[in-house]
Amino acid sequence: MELPSVIRSNATSDNQLQNHEIINKFFFDQAFNEIETKIQYVFQNKAYLIAAFTHPSNFSNPIIDSYERLEFLGDAILDFLVTRHVFVNYNENMTPGRVTNIRQDLLNNDRLAYILVACGLHTKILHNSPNLFDEISSYIHNENLFSKNQSTDQYLNKNLDQWADSTAPKALADVFEALVGAIFFDSGNSLETVWQVIEPLLRKYLGIVV
Repeated sequence: MELPSVIRSNATSDNQLQNHEIINKFFFDQAFNEIETKIQYVFQNKAYLIAAFTHPSNFSNPIIDSYERLEFLGDAILDFLVTRHVFVNYNENMTPGRVTNIRQDLLNNDRLAYILVACGLHTKILHNSPNLFDEISSYIHNENLFSKNQSTDQYLNKNLDQWADSTAPKALADVFEALVGAIFFDSGNSLETVWQVIEPLLRKYLGIVV
């Protein structure tokens, strides 16, 4: 198996089978299969998913790089997919300016961070940053956002103004965007596959902000 672009530059490519075994062991040790279950997508190359949840402060895996490049790609992919969805489904009433406003409202950092936490995926982020730990802990314990004993669907059906006065840690949104980039690479650059996975998480908000 060819090493993907999320492999650290100092990792050896001489023994790809050994690297593949290390990656798979790390994947299951961290129970990242739970992420696959939640998003209903199984990664062919587990390195992409690990990278999407690896903060730059973390070096627990000596082979896989952080999410920074995946996040950059995922941000652009989300912009395109949402823009396409709006133009295709609401083309008669949409000006470019209106589409820009919808995209900014739907894909702002606070909303993406909220969705990530609502799905319980924040617990899988690999980092060694005390500050980030404190920021995430403070955010997830905001009872105005995350009342106890609610399901993912209940969280995702909260009023859109619930988090208007709350600022989420940017790393949470970064991971969401990196996950989009990871799915894109793993699926062979399939935008349709990305949309099939991500659209259910955005569906409620798409119906409201448009």
